[in-house]
Amino acid sequence: MPTGKIIGSVEIVDCTVNYDSIWADKTDDEHVRFDYGKTYNWVLANPVLFDKPILAKGKLSFWDFDMESINK
Repeated sequence: MPTGKIIGSVEIVDCTVNYDSIWADKTDDEHVRFDYGKTYNWVLANPVLFDKPILAKGKLSFWDFDMESINK
């Protein structure tokens, strides 16, 4: 697996608690009050694997990447 590179993209289409997926972490609702302690899951769609990885320094959290800059 390459590091320091973007290998593809996905769209974030929703954020939910206890999403019905084998990959999603679940929250035991009996032991959670209000929203504190719940496990939220991103729901992703439309995955695209790039033909060639794109060199990019990653960052924590969301960040913007200018795809136009690689085509110059």
